Amino acid sequence: MLAGLGTIGVGGALVGAGTSAFFSDEQQLPNEMVAGELELKLDWQQRYYGASQETRPQDYGGAGRPYVNAHPDHDKDGEQSIVVNDTEYRYGELGRNIGDDEIDYCADLDQDFYFGENQDSLIELDDIKPGDCGEITFSYHLCDNDGWIWFRTKNKDYPEPSEEPHLVDAIEAKVWYDVYENEDEGIEQGDNELQEEKEPLIAQGSLRDVLEELNETNGGFLLNPDPLVDPDTNDENKIDGCVELDTIDDDLEAVDDVQQYLRDLFASYQENEQDGEYIELEGEGDDVIRIWITGLIYQDANDPTSEVVGFDWESNYGICRTRVKGGPDDDEFTVEDCAFEGTSVAPFGAAQGTKRSGVSNFQFWYCEGVEEAKEPECFEASTTHYIGFEWCLPEGVGNEIQGDALEFDFGFYTEQCRHNDDPTPYWNEEEEENS
Repeated sequence: MLAGLGTIGVGGALVGAGTSAFFSDEQQLPNEMVAGELELKLDWQQRYYGASQETRPQDYGGAGRPYVNAHPDHDKDGEQSIVVNDTEYRYGELGRNIGDDEIDYCADLDQDFYFGENQDSLIELDDIKPGDCGEITFSYHLCDNDGWIWFRTKNKDYPEPSEEPHLVDAIEAKVWYDVYENEDEGIEQGDNELQEEKEPLIAQGSLRDVLEELNETNGGFLLNPDPLVDPDTNDENKIDGCVELDTIDDDLEAVDDVQQYLRDLFASYQENEQDGEYIELEGEGDDVIRIWITGLIYQDANDPTSEVVGFDWESNYGICRTRVKGGPDDDEFTVEDCAFEGTSVAPFGAAQGTKRSGVSNFQFWYCEGVEEAKEPECFEASTTHYIGFEWCLPEGVGNEIQGDALEFDFGFYTEQCRHNDDPTPYWNEEEEENS
């Protein structure tokens, strides 16, 4: 603390004979120093739909209104809503999460979370059936100061991988930046829907894969306030262009069968990592793109001899999009935020019922000139951002997961940006100290 600095002037003058007088003056300059604040506020809308939802309308809002819980939810009916200055705002009327256009989150949103009647958790479901799906869109807001923001999981409680299938492996999940908007198409940010080919994924795969990807011991996921969106048409968000590369199929030199090709690449990576075999493709100019297959996803998760329906990959250039073809069915596109690793999967096929088709060909697009991961960016205070999380238990899952359960925590964490150019979350620092 700095004390106030005053000034005192003293002067003397001879007034008359033998008489002197002194003049004085004083000014007080008060000072006050207050530490800054950094507050992270959250809200969400959760939905649950499918076989169980239709047979349990009293719990989940009834067919056609699949709200579970929300925040804010002023009347506690499961639909996001808030009253500000005598005006009521509702998710259903807006078609999306309540955003900056309606309220000032820092001034109007409290953090007194309400998960639901007799419910202690955000997601609390005790009768999941094959065919069920759920989705949560979170929006998050920094107040007072700019900051870094991580999204992470922790306190996971489910079985380790084994030959026996588990619920955490049977559920398919994905996390994405819910940020695409197009007024002509009637699409807005925070609408609880993944816009295929438009919005970049953060993680996808089995629920186990997604939870591990976001796990705090892996550093969590440092979020990007301005992710690459719609790499083909949104010039404002392009990173030096999103360049299409050759399709990998049976006609490519040295590839007789795509399925076997993927298996061979993965086996080579297991043995040699990046010193093993890889896909090499020519980009613009002198760009040579190398892609390693670092994992495989099988049609039957517990049978590595079944068809390959997806794969994990790493690249020496940032990848902005992938496409995987499965049989005669539609392609599955994935938008990436100029990522150097990711997961790509084939679409669900009618011939396979509720299972994904085997990979018949695939393709990558890369971020021209991006050979290093983008520097992380700060989130500006008082702006709204959205993340979507979706899970589905496919209809084809059998009795092997009956009675299985899992628990996990989601978390958002922030640190100030100023004087913090190399952000490291506290759980990484603790791990380094204990190692």
